[in-house]
Amino acid sequence: MRRVFGNAVVVLALFCCFPASLWAQLADSQLEQGFQAYKDARYQEAIQYFQGAASLDPQNKVAHSYLAASYTQQYIPGVHTPENLQMGQAAIEQYHIVLELDPKSLEASKASLTLICK
Repeated sequence: MRRVFGNAVVVLALFCCFPASLWAQLADSQLEQGFQAYKDARYQEAIQYFQGAASLDPQNKVAHSYLAASYTQQYIPGVHTPENLQMGQAAIEQYHIVLELDPKSLEASKASLTLICK
């Protein structure tokens, strides 16, 4: 028990002392890998990278935008399977985050409305 607690303290200390610039570099790396996967139409892989970037930098509008776009690429209008509906819902949620970060984001507004209306 004491060892587990000790390890948790070490991890927490490292987490707190990790320079913000390193977090930004990790997020940028995740974005770059996500862009490449998206460009190559490997959308499921892109989703993982963009999720990582968004987790590292929750205020990164680009990460959330591309995450939403990756979910949208996986969504098939008119198909009512739970997996497909979940993909559409995930896209809408990410577009909403983009709108929270940038209320003037016309692209997110249009994409979100398009998904909701399908």
